[in-house]
Amino acid sequence: MSTSPGVRVVIAVPTFRRTEQLRELLPELLDQANSIDPPAQVVVADNDPDGSARAVVRDCPESVRYVHEPRPGLAAVRNRLLDESRDFDALAFIDDDEKPAAGWLAELVSAWRLYGCAAVSGPVRSVFDNQPEAWIATTAVFRRPQHASGTLRTGGASNNLLLDLRWLRQAELRFDPAYGESGGEDTKLMHSIVAAGGEIRWCDTAEVTELVPPERQTKQWVRQRLIRTSNSWARVEMDIAALQGQRARRMLWVGSRGGYLLIRSLAQTLFGLLRRDEKLQTLGACNRYRSLGVARAILGSVSAEYRRPPAATNES
Repeated sequence: MSTSPGVRVVIAVPTFRRTEQLRELLPELLDQANSIDPPAQVVVADNDPDGSARAVVRDCPESVRYVHEPRPGLAAVRNRLLDESRDFDALAFIDDDEKPAAGWLAELVSAWRLYGCAAVSGPVRSVFDNQPEAWIATTAVFRRPQHASGTLRTGGASNNLLLDLRWLRQAELRFDPAYGESGGEDTKLMHSIVAAGGEIRWCDTAEVTELVPPERQTKQWVRQRLIRTSNSWARVEMDIAALQGQRARRMLWVGSRGGYLLIRSLAQTLFGLLRRDEKLQTLGACNRYRSLGVARAILGSVSAEYRRPPAATNES
C-alpha cells in the first residue's frame, strides 16, 4: 500500500514485563511496517524500571527503536511514545499482548486517509487458550463492540488505535496523567478529541486479537475491570464537563446513568432467577458492577487498577 508522499507512520508499543509476548509480536509488527510505503517505524516504550524489554528489542533482527520510560503509569508511557513521534504524521497503538491481523496497519492508514479524521479505532477480539466458563464469553469485557467501517464513534480504546499526530498537536491534546494509575487515559483523550471537534472513525477490517490469560478468566478480575472502566468513564464525563463549566449538570446525568444501570441490573437478575437463565443473571451482575463504578466516581473515589506496589508485578 502506498501512502501519500511524505506521510510517515509509527507503530507504537507500550510494554511492561511481557518480554515473551513482545518477542513474538515484534516480527509481525515489522511485517506490518513494511507493508506500507514509505515503511512505518516500530517504537517500543518500556515502562519497566528495570528495562526488561531492552534485550528483546536488541535481539530483534530488524531495526526497532527502544525507549525507556521508567515513570509509572499508562499516561506516562503513552505520552512518551507521542514525544518520540514528533517527526511523524500518524501513530498506531497496539498492546504488547496482542497480535495484528493481516493488513491491520494498511487498513488503519487507508481509513485515516479516506476519512481525514483525527483518529481511527478498530476491533479487538479476545481469544482463549482454554475453554472458559460460560459466563466469561457473556461479559462485555470480552465481547467488544463492532461497527460498520466508517462509523463515527464517540470513543475508542488505545489497544487498537491510530492517531493523526498533526491534528493532535494542533489541538494540544495528550494523555492525562491523572488517569495513569486508574486507566481510562485513552477514554479521556478520545472524548477530548470529540469535544475539540475531531472525528473518530471505525475501521472494522483492522482487527487485532488479544489472548486472555487464565488469571483474567475469573469473576473477581471481571468485577474489578467493570468497576474500573465505568469509574473511569464517569470521571472522564465529569472532568470534560468541568472544563466547559457544566460539571454539576453532567454529574446529575452521570448519576442517572448509574441509576439506570442499577435498575437494569435488578431486573436482569430477577428475571434471570425466575427463568433460571444464567446468562441473564451474569448480565445483571455486570451492570451492578458498572453502577458501582459510577457511584464511586461521583463520590470522588478512583479505582486504581494499575497502581504498582513497591515490587511491581502487575501488567500495564
